[in-house]
Amino acid sequence: MQRRRSVRRFAASTLLVITTALAAGCSPAGDGLLAGRGGVEAADPESLLGLAPQQIGETLGLPELQRIEPPAEVWQYRTQSCVFDLYIYDEEGGRRAVHYTARSRDNGEVDAGQCLGSIVERYRIAAAEEAAEEDPARL
Repeated sequence: MQRRRSVRRFAASTLLVITTALAAGCSPAGDGLLAGRGGVEAADPESLLGLAPQQIGETLGLPELQRIEPPAEVWQYRTQSCVFDLYIYDEEGGRRAVHYTARSRDNGEVDAGQCLGSIVERYRIAAAEEAAEEDPARL
């Protein structure tokens, strides 16, 4: 239970950094993850490549599904409109994301940037709600 609270606090503080960066017109990691467009902001999937699993979790939260497909580990994120798969391999220097795919929920074509943007947005909202539950005075 204590570990879960620590993870929530970490996620909430990460969200605070992301929200502050977005309000200032920056990406959360300063690496161009988000690029402003109308509606949900598109995100640059290429900016995830080379990241370690912990860094991915800090940006997108935990995946809805993790599966091992040797030699890869696949992290799957889903929204109402799309599915985003991130492929993690053992590389020199540790495990890193090296490939991604995006598709609509009905297996059609989808813009990977818009799909990832909707996942980032969903994570921001969930983390903000969680932070508000833990400390309503923060709002």
